This record gives sequence, C-alpha cells and structure tokens, in this order.
Amino acid sequence: MVARWPKCSGVLALAVVAVGCGHTAKVEKNEKLARISVQLGERFLVKNKLLQAKQEFSKAIKLDPEYLDAFKMLGFVKLMEGLGSLYYIDRIQCLKGDEAQEHREVAQKHFKIAEENLKKAVKMAKKVNKIESESLLWLANIADHFKRYDDAVSYAEQGLKHSFYPKRHLLHCAKGWAHYKKREYRKAGEDLRQAVFHENKFCLGRYRLAEVYFAKKKYSRAIKELEWTAKQKCPIQEARYLLGRAYAQKRSMDQAREQFEKCVKMNPKSCLSKVCERLSRDASGTKVQVAE
Repeated sequence: MVARWPKCSGVLALAVVAVGCGHTAKVEKNEKLARISVQLGERFLVKNKLLQAKQEFSKAIKLDPEYLDAFKMLGFVKLMEGLGSLYYIDRIQCLKGDEAQEHREVAQKHFKIAEENLKKAVKMAKKVNKIESESLLWLANIADHFKRYDDAVSYAEQGLKHSFYPKRHLLHCAKGWAHYKKREYRKAGEDLRQAVFHENKFCLGRYRLAEVYFAKKKYSRAIKELEWTAKQKCPIQEARYLLGRAYAQKRSMDQAREQFEKCVKMNPKSCLSKVCERLSRDASGTKVQVAE
C-alpha cells in the first residue's frame, strides 16, 4: 500500500512544513506521521510481527483520527489475532474444556475489536462515496464466524458493488459460505462457482464448493473438486477429511482410508486428525457416517 502525500506546487512547496496545503501546521504534521506509522505497520505485518504492527496502526489513529487505512489495518491485525487463537485451539494443541473456552473468549474479543475498526473504515469510505471492499470482506468473514449469516451476505454484496476490486473471488467465497451455513445450497453453489471462475486456482473456493456438492449428495462432483485440491497440494486438512467421507459414500473404502490417513499426516496435532485416525480404522467396514 503506497501512502499518498499532499501535493503542493511552486513556491508553496517551501511552505509545506510550516503551513501545509490548506491545513494548519499541526494537522499536516500529524497526517504525515500517521502515514509513516501505517507504512511501518505494514512492514511489520509482512514480517508477521503483529504486536509491532498493531502498535503502529494504533499510533496512526491517534495522530490522524480520520485516516481510513489505519482503522482498516488495525481491524485486520485484530482479525488475525482472533484467528490465531482459534488455530491454537483446534490445530496446535487440540484443547478441550475450560482451557479451550478461555482461548475462544480471547478470540471473540479480538474479533469484536476488529469489527469495530473495520466498520469505521467502511463508514469513512461511504462519506466520500467510496466502497471499502477489503474491509467489507473481512467483516463478512467475522460475521460468518459469529453465525450472523445474513450480515455476511450483506457485507459481501456491498463489497461486490466495487466492479474493479481485484479479490472478488474472496467476497464470493465468503458469501457462498454464508449461504451454505444457512443450507441455501443453490445460492451457495452459484457464489462458490463464481469464486473459482474469478480465481481458478483457489483452494478454499474449491473445497467449499465440494462441501456444497457433498451436502446435496453429489459425491462424484465433490470428489472431482477435492481431488483437484489434493493434486494442487492445498493445505486444507478438511479437504482430505471430506474426500475420505465422499469416497466412503461411494463405497470406495480403500480410497477413503487412504485419504483419512493423509488427513492425519497433514497435521497430527489437530483435533481433526484424531477424527481422521478413527475413520481410517473404520473404513474397512461400513462405519463411516455422513454425520461425522
């Protein structure tokens, strides 16, 4: 993201530090420092240093309370912190009971702060007749997490009104997933097919489309999408799990067992790996159920 500096020409350029371009000296100085802080925060993000990035984005908001990008990026960092907490529960330690609940509560707090900041960014954009599609995308994902599926659809639809937004596949994916959670499988399929149309090599979109086909008992079509994710080595453990279940529904138990075993190998410490480990043992019989 490139910061946009105030443009001044001619002799006025010499007076920028003193009076700015139509602003007071204090406001001009704060705007510049806020943009520098956002740039620093983005560099920390690239290095996966979330704490330092968060500090810089917070600093930018104090320096310039009307700086949209600062709110957007702070919202993004809080979203990442929330996802990190959930990842720790399910994929690193497979926590249970009170310990898992504590981490979930921490994640919820991160998501709520993220939502507050992203909504501010969207509101600021509306004031100048712009669509903040990136913030709307992240809001849609947060709404999906909180099971506010109508909100998720609404945010995604608003974001899609920006005709030239380059990540339309992500908005369609979030919208399709909300429809899937509402068991609106026709609408879900339409959006998820749009997602993979806009980005053919889109692992998450292919996996979620397979979930729709599986829910509609179209197991062969689900297998086709999931075999694609396997061939592309998509790092989605749920895709291997679902592929095993799809093969089990087709009574191809050797192939089902193979996929469950690969599911375990992808991340032996995850909660899902324990389910896949059990299903790999059951695959020799008829114990693999759709409801797993």
